[in-house]
Amino acid sequence: MDSLRFPLYLQQLVTQQYLPLSWALYADVQSEIDDYQSERGRPLTDLEIAYVRVISDWAVAETRQGFEKELLDGSPDTETVRGLAERLRTAPKRNASFGAGENALADVLASTWPPARIFRSRGIKEFIKTGGTGWTPAEQRLLWTGHFDFALCDGRGDLCLVLEYQGGGHTGRNLEEDRKVASRDATKQAICEKAGVPLLQIAEECAFLENHQSALGDLIRCLARWRLDAPKCLEILDAVLNSAQTVCDETTLKSVALRRKVYTAAGRGACLLALVWEIHELLGDLSPVPGVLRRYT
Repeated sequence: MDSLRFPLYLQQLVTQQYLPLSWALYADVQSEIDDYQSERGRPLTDLEIAYVRVISDWAVAETRQGFEKELLDGSPDTETVRGLAERLRTAPKRNASFGAGENALADVLASTWPPARIFRSRGIKEFIKTGGTGWTPAEQRLLWTGHFDFALCDGRGDLCLVLEYQGGGHTGRNLEEDRKVASRDATKQAICEKAGVPLLQIAEECAFLENHQSALGDLIRCLARWRLDAPKCLEILDAVLNSAQTVCDETTLKSVALRRKVYTAAGRGACLLALVWEIHELLGDLSPVPGVLRRYT
């Protein structure tokens, strides 16, 4: 470290701020586990606890690297160092770029869809035309500035399916940020709806737990095989609905039935299959989707 660029008193200040910060983050794992458990309203499985610990350790490393980079990229003064330390100490770890979940999801997709046609973290405008007058101002802004976590295309480059990973880094740091995230999600959903492209919301556990990975893989296989055959897609959805009657609430069934009617009339087979995933995520361990999909793959 260049002592002329980074004086000794600043090095001492960094040490005073930096080491307690690191230990505080490491020591906060139990708090993360408690929060994770509270959100789900049930005890965590051993796999989920292991996941939280791995992500926590990874986030600490990311935080430390970010701290070092910001300090060494410039010539910080005392207040800058203190400000960085305080900001990093109070920033939730979920704001780190959690790559583990998306990487696990990418592995599932690569085994079920041609890898050359899977696009990750690419701008929405690369897949959906921004012209025309059918977009609201919010949709127009997101078309130009937003991205898709995963976009699956066919051999002609046409968009077939969008997947959005709802992992730990997806929520905001406070209620106001949560509202903004929810608003952005709704806008992205509206964009896809207008473009006639199905969008799957992938919950965090669905990227890691084998039964959910298997169900997602089977759904993607069905989409690859049947998406242009709307009657077959309707058959799959109806098989799921028939099996879910006793475990699915009436509100969900009405919502799905309404969209089923719209998508059937429009011949949008892929969107019918997206409803299958929506039911699966809502029902969790009670979902009949894995058993139904195995009959069609």
